[in-house]
Amino acid sequence: ITYRKHWLELLRRVWLPTLISLIVLGVLVFLLEQRITRHITTPSLLVLICAGLLVYLFPVFWWIYQVLDWRNDIYQLADDKLLDIEKKPFGGQLLSRPILLSRIRSLDFERFGLLGVVLNSGNVFIGTVDENLTFTGVHEPDRVLRDVFYRVYALRQKATETEIRTRQDSAARMVLAYHRRLSAGRQL
Repeated sequence: ITYRKHWLELLRRVWLPTLISLIVLGVLVFLLEQRITRHITTPSLLVLICAGLLVYLFPVFWWIYQVLDWRNDIYQLADDKLLDIEKKPFGGQLLSRPILLSRIRSLDFERFGLLGVVLNSGNVFIGTVDENLTFTGVHEPDRVLRDVFYRVYALRQKATETEIRTRQDSAARMVLAYHRRLSAGRQL
């Protein structure tokens, strides 16, 4: 199962580049209007357009980087482990932190404020023997916690059943060996 950060986290990341790009675009339109109506005479129209677009590209690339960075931050729940995968855009660093489900000792979640309750977003806290992992800003944190809990529970049930079968097999082998020894002793 793959979980992504809530779109509210995306808005938090892109509001500043969006605002800056709108301001740059507004200033560019204003300067072009001033140049066309001849309120200003320098620079030339071509220089103004080229410089404006060049300046406009910086916040646009920043916005694209933030969107791709948000999109590449995922949390995955596998059969036996959790993965916190963070990949930087444009061939950047890939960081993957796996946590075995068998090592999980505590699970909790929180929604942050009224906005977190209304939009159903929050954090999921996963405690292990060695470290803690936080799924930050996920959608439906209670569902994420429930999915992890059920996967941990199923894994522990399977381990318990395997141990019971192993003990039963061991006991059966001992009883069989005892009966063989008894019957071997009677034949002598």
